[in-house]
Amino acid sequence: SPEGGYPTEEYHNKLAELRGGVESASPAFFEAVKKDHEEAQAILDKEAVERRKEEQERVNSGQTEDHDSRKLKFDDRLRMAEANKKEGNELFKDGNFAHAAERYVKSIGHCAKMFDVSEAQRDIVNILKEACYLNLGMCWFKLDKMDKAIENCSECLTLNPLNAK
Repeated sequence: SPEGGYPTEEYHNKLAELRGGVESASPAFFEAVKKDHEEAQAILDKEAVERRKEEQERVNSGQTEDHDSRKLKFDDRLRMAEANKKEGNELFKDGNFAHAAERYVKSIGHCAKMFDVSEAQRDIVNILKEACYLNLGMCWFKLDKMDKAIENCSECLTLNPLNAK
């Protein structure tokens, strides 16, 4: 072997030669492996399309699963609500309206889980909910779901009848 080893191209050529020899010695085996791989890939592709379709239907219907039943301190829950709103804002800016809507719904969900709050805390939560309902209304508008857009904007007006947006 030369000092520093063989050139990479030589290794690739030898590997290709060996592969060709093995494949020509048992073509039926390699054809069966290829067929199995193609069938498995087709199943995975079909399942991925179905998952995306189900996810889009769930988002379009406004249904989101929320399994967060933890009892958290006000500040912790507020931080989670604000984080979801911020993520929604980023997704919206990127034109990802369906996923942005999901984040706003999660933020509103966190707000709904804030109990026994002071008047000042309630005001903070209502300001956050107001912004989320407005943003959610805009998401539904962009997704051409006018009924949902109107519904969310109405929720915003319930919180603040003077909101001009």
